[in-house]
Amino acid sequence: MQKIIFTILVTLLFSSVSSADFDSAMASYERQDYSSASSEFEKLSHKNDSDAQYMLGYMYATGKGFLQDYIEAHKWFNLAASNGNQDAVKARNGVERRMSKEQIAQAQKQARAWKPGLHKAPLLTEDDFEPKAESEIELTDKQSIRLVQSKLAQLGYQPGSADGAMGRNTRRAIRQYQYDNKLVENAKITQSLFDSLFPDGKPESIAQVSNKQGLLFPDIWVQDDAAKESDNEQLREELASLLEKGRQRRAAQTWFLNALSDLLKQDQAADWSVILQDDFQDGNFTVSPLWSVLSGHFSVNKQGLFSQVKGQTKQENQRPQSSQDLSTAILGAILEHATRDEQQNTATQNESELAKIITQHAIPNHFALKARLTFQTSDGQVEFGPFSGENQTQGYQLSISPAQNQIELFRKSARGSSVIESKRVSIALNQVHVFEWLRDTSGMMTIAMDGEQLFQISDRRYMEDFSGFMMQNLSGSIILNELKLAAKKN
Repeated sequence: MQKIIFTILVTLLFSSVSSADFDSAMASYERQDYSSASSEFEKLSHKNDSDAQYMLGYMYATGKGFLQDYIEAHKWFNLAASNGNQDAVKARNGVERRMSKEQIAQAQKQARAWKPGLHKAPLLTEDDFEPKAESEIELTDKQSIRLVQSKLAQLGYQPGSADGAMGRNTRRAIRQYQYDNKLVENAKITQSLFDSLFPDGKPESIAQVSNKQGLLFPDIWVQDDAAKESDNEQLREELASLLEKGRQRRAAQTWFLNALSDLLKQDQAADWSVILQDDFQDGNFTVSPLWSVLSGHFSVNKQGLFSQVKGQTKQENQRPQSSQDLSTAILGAILEHATRDEQQNTATQNESELAKIITQHAIPNHFALKARLTFQTSDGQVEFGPFSGENQTQGYQLSISPAQNQIELFRKSARGSSVIESKRVSIALNQVHVFEWLRDTSGMMTIAMDGEQLFQISDRRYMEDFSGFMMQNLSGSIILNELKLAAKKN
């Protein structure tokens, strides 16, 4: 979790202002005249002005006005703290998290040796303060933006969906990455950013950006340990306290305080908790959670939940192609599923038809789903997703067919099913594939396979919570290696 910069920034703006000289220095800093600001802060620092010392620490920590130097930042924060600046204590602790023990010891030694004295002008010129990258051309084509969005998502920076649009979340993620990697913080996609994200050269497609985990949303699935979660909660409390302090002292402009408050709320809302999980390593599917087989046959092996269906009917193989007109695709899907439902109601269920299994568990209308699946035969075809109603007639189903190289998203209702989105994609056999399904409170659904976004579509048909999860094996041999469902914390 990368919140240190916010702590430093908030404490920076909340430091008390005690003199006109300090106001002048802050004015220079705010208009990004870092040369004048650093000179003025140094003059005040040598007069033991704790606020100016704090500002010098901040500028060294962020690389504004000086080359980024955590040792110097720690020294000035330490001096400010020794002069009674309580905010500097928190900032110093934040910088320590990025330093080695040797660096901390060196900074402490420099602080002890420092004495107030005459100000010395900076040895660096304005041209040396920051790398010259502003002259670089900003890349605005959708492919470049999507590549950066996908890579940042894999690194845990939460830029939003890989939609090729430079929105607020994308720019915020770029700026945070630039800060963490000592790049110019301009929130732009430039060649310098590409060189840092892709040291082996620019990939030709998003498929080549897939991370080792094969996840598009690793921040949801990689759970923090208890200690880290405790640190995060403490940091949130400190930020909230500093925010309140800033409002009381009117130490920053209203727009900034409101923006910071929104960021804090977004961070709190961004935490996810697992509500349903099963990797079947306990050797059964009858407890934690309880699964119910409605038709066909399921068993558990070392790899997960196994199902095999033989003798698939011709109708079940007929899926509308993604290139067809949408109305034709929907009509075909309705007829197909109506035929299938009729066959299920009139025929005896056996292994030659379909295998259906469900688990009853409340699922919020906004959820994150991860399923790890293995297809063992080329005729494999499976559907899974959240459902509502006693007969599982309402909800959404994701259909995956390796034989047709096709993935489709269905909306189910009492009247039948309709295709709302589809994608042609190659699905390898005897290989674990990771499918991610994210739905937000507005009904926007993002589907990904092996870390690559397949499609994104909004559907507000079902805005109530769902009753459970259902999986159907329509044909072939498949293994559900793992299922995990998560919901946002309250």
